[in-house]
Amino acid sequence: MVAKVAQLLGIDLNDFILALCTSTVAARGEVICRSNSVQEAVTAKDALAKGLYSRLFDYVCHCINKLLSYSLQVYRLAILFQHNH
Repeated sequence: MVAKVAQLLGIDLNDFILALCTSTVAARGEVICRSNSVQEAVTAKDALAKGLYSRLFDYVCHCINKLLSYSLQVYRLAILFQHNH
């Protein structure tokens, strides 16, 4: 499953696994990396899934609204055209 998600996101599988399994903090010019616990990795995965779902949902809503807006404008133009003639 992780390999499929990495493929769909277009990222390297090993980089994806590393991102879920480690935490990196930069403080005072120093970068500290540490391994996540299983629970932290699960939380990171869940946060990623929630963020992806939210962005996808917003994108789909935007596309639908754009199509509906266009359809309503065409419909209004058709009514105006028929009303004037």
